[in-house]
Order: sequence, then structure tokens, then C-alpha cells
Amino acid sequence: QIGTLDVLVNGTTSVWTLSGQQQASETDPWIMAVVDLAAYAGQTISVTLRATSAGTFEGDMAIDNIGFVELPVPVCAAPSILTATNITSSGADLSWTAGGTETAWDIEIGIAGFTPTGTPTDAGVTNPYSVTTLSSATNPSRNYDYYVRAVCSATNTSNWTGPFFFQIAATCGDDIYDTGGPILDYGNNESYTVTYLPVTIGDVVTLDFTLVDIQSCCDTLEIFDGLDVTASVLEADLEAPASFTATNPDGAITIRFTSDATITAQGWTAMYSCATAGTEDATFDNEVTLYPNPLTVDSLTINLGNSIVDQPSVVVYNMLGQQVISRDVNNVSNNTFVIDNLSTIETGVYFVHITNGSSTTVKRFIKQ
Repeated sequence: QIGTLDVLVNGTTSVWTLSGQQQASETDPWIMAVVDLAAYAGQTISVTLRATSAGTFEGDMAIDNIGFVELPVPVCAAPSILTATNITSSGADLSWTAGGTETAWDIEIGIAGFTPTGTPTDAGVTNPYSVTTLSSATNPSRNYDYYVRAVCSATNTSNWTGPFFFQIAATCGDDIYDTGGPILDYGNNESYTVTYLPVTIGDVVTLDFTLVDIQSCCDTLEIFDGLDVTASVLEADLEAPASFTATNPDGAITIRFTSDATITAQGWTAMYSCATAGTEDATFDNEVTLYPNPLTVDSLTINLGNSIVDQPSVVVYNMLGQQVISRDVNNVSNNTFVIDNLSTIETGVYFVHITNGSSTTVKRFIKQ
């Protein structure tokens, strides 16, 4: 009778066992046995061979040619098919297809076009993963890239997969851009539709386009007064700066942009604002002008056009939504007044909320 042979790690943990007779005669070949110690990779351990007799002197065991072989680390397959869904103004649900049986992943997220460092911004996450810390205040373009890698063990990770581009949703008060953001051109063969909604039910959206630079023959920016492209057309082919305010019950504006396979340009920029229906006077909005813009001097001149002057006031906000100037205006001449002492504010983009009686509009200027 043959007893039992155990292989123990660190004297107590059994990682392999074999019991009973294995050969019918003494001329039968030896048996090859392989004990997997991968769970102890990177550790210092002791290995013990323990024989337990079956109780008779005939239960001999013979062991020979013991060796320890370091095998190649199994390949940790990279994930694939990255996506971003359920996009909000502060994040999105990121997901991907696993490369194997791994259950943890590392992610690196940054502003679109960033150079990855290889250091995760979010480590050991699950799939899908909800990121909720993004913001248009710190990234006005709202464009992000993310990379993901599989974590197969503490010492074995896959190559990074990415980048995957996505754009968080805009909210009232944001500047909105084409896919190139505030710096890059838009791309060839683009086709997308975006609907801008008011945050508060009953408000209406205004899109004030301050830059429109697209290929006039072949690329098209359309503006619709409603929730989708079946709504009334506000502009079939926008090619110059203009302002549009929703008149539909939902207060929404939809845009559709398409580009062909050749020639790109700066694209478009617009200020996305919301106001209570009835107080955002479209005529007043169209008549108000600011100059100089960009601002390179100490004062900004505001002209109210043909509006009847009724106690105008001005509030200036920066890109973070912080109020930097608030003034009631008493020195209107020929429907024009001046905001001075602007040399004290930092360079950047600002929004001027101008109220004249019951009419309100928002204009954008750049301080250089």
C-alpha cells in the first residue's frame, strides 16, 4: 500500500497532493508531476515534500530530478472596443471589451490630445466605470481622451488601449465648439447632431455664434428651432456669426453639422445661454453690440441700438461663472455707455449680462 505525497508551501499550505499506487510494476516508467507556484510569483517561499505512510513497510515512495523552472509570464491581453455613454456635463460611463478574464482595469483620462504618462488617473476600476469629475470650467472645450489597460495581477498589466475621444455635455453658460475645440480645426467626413436644452423647464436657449469659419461650398452648419432636425429651420447654412433664440415650447435649439472629405477650417464657436421665456428679448439681443472686441484698451463700449433706455445695468462674469463687475448705468448717451477700468481684470473670455428694463441679453468679449 502506498500512502500520500504532499507539496507544501511555507510548511503549511498544500499546493499539490498524490495518493495511492501509481505503477503496476517496478518496470513502469516514472510519472512527471508539475506543481504550479504562479500564485507565489515575486515572493520568497520554502517548499516541503511530505510523505505520509499508509501503515506498511511496503509503501515506499521514490522522488527524483526535482527542479524549479521560471516560466514566461502569461500575456495579459489588452482591452478593445472602447465606448463612452450616458454623457453628462460632468462625466460619462466608460466601458470596453475585456481582453481575457481580468476583473480590474486602469484608466488614464485627460484633455483631448494629451500625451499619456502611463500613470493611471483612476486605478483598479470595474467595467463599466462612471467618471463624474470632469468640467467645462477646467476644460472649456469639454473634449476628453481616455486610455485603458487590463490588470491581470499586481505585477502583470496589458498594453494601453486608446485614445478614445468623447465630449462631455455643455450646460447653460458654456462656450460650445465644433469637434476641434477652441484650438484645432474640425475633421473631414463629420456628421453629427446636437440638441441644446435649458436647464430649467420654461427657460429658452440662445446660441450666440461668435465664430463661423467653415468650407462654404461643401460643409454645412444648420440651426433648428426645436428638439430635432424636423423642427423649423432657423438657418439652413450658417456662414457668419449670428444669434438664435428658441421660440418652441421646449426652449430647445438643435444644430446639425456635416463636412466633406476635403479641406477643414477653424469651425464654429457659440455661447450657450438660457433665460426665462419672455425676458430674453430677441430684438434687444440683436440690437446690442460691444466694441472693441477683442478688448485691448481700458474700456468697453456698449450700444443698445434702437432700444428705449430703461435703467440699464451690467454684470460681467468670467469663464468660471464668477462675478467680476456689477454696475447700474446712469451715463447713457445716444443709447451708448462705457464700462471702464477694465485694465484690472485678467486676460480671458468674459460674458456681459445686460439688462434694460424687462429685456436681457448676454454678450461675450475677450480681454487681451
